[in-house]
Amino acid sequence: LILVHQLRMEDVSSFTEIQEILDRGHHRDRFTSLIDKMLSGLVSLEECFEGVATLDSSGSLLLAIKKLLIQSGVSTAFVEEIIPVRPPIQNLSNRRKVTGPPEIVEAGGRSAPKKWTQEESERLSQIVNDHPGWSWVAVALKLGTGKTGSQCSQHWSRVANPNINKNQWSLEEEEKLWGLQHEIPDQWSHIAVKIPGRTDIQCRHHWNILKRSRDIRWHKEEDQVLIRLAGSCTCWFEVATQFQQEFGRRRYALRMPLCCKRRYESLFKEK
Repeated sequence: LILVHQLRMEDVSSFTEIQEILDRGHHRDRFTSLIDKMLSGLVSLEECFEGVATLDSSGSLLLAIKKLLIQSGVSTAFVEEIIPVRPPIQNLSNRRKVTGPPEIVEAGGRSAPKKWTQEESERLSQIVNDHPGWSWVAVALKLGTGKTGSQCSQHWSRVANPNINKNQWSLEEEEKLWGLQHEIPDQWSHIAVKIPGRTDIQCRHHWNILKRSRDIRWHKEEDQVLIRLAGSCTCWFEVATQFQQEFGRRRYALRMPLCCKRRYESLFKEK
């Protein structure tokens, strides 16, 4: 802790690299404040370095501190634990910079983002469950695979969270989605909050299915099967399921429970 505290001393030449990074980003005051809080016991050592990580998105500040600590005799294992290795994070001001293989760069394209592996998803779930109060920056550092805090947050909220409902949509969910889309059009994040267990991506995708099902004209053969199934099934979800079993997805549009219900009601209203 004394060695870390010495990082604030301007008359020590071995800290020149760290000082230059702090001065270049005008982060010296914030860095000093983090060290003071850590030495005062207000934050842990891990939380201190989590805050340091947010000062320099390139990761060079953490790497410089890590190098200094190891050269000064601090245990390498201890340093690796409190300062996980991570590759530089691309600066937002350079987001138009084309990266990737030479053939992609020459074509002016952008290489595909690295997909999440099963091991990464499981590791992410373990970290989130073990450290519920951590920020996503700290989670990304602990994960140590190059993912950013934003990527970890999105993957958790849209894929890895066990509370996400991945079952087929019920009639009640579809009716709520239909009403919310007309009330607050295309505001998928707000819509998802009002449909427990569903993500914004799920809501947008299912709305597109409902819209296609609504816009494609019903055939006479479909109407006949719909009337027959409505008289024998116990709910509209069962009607839609058996409907697709009889026709399949390729012959006509994918008919969802809400679309089946609305079509059935319109048929008897016409009669």
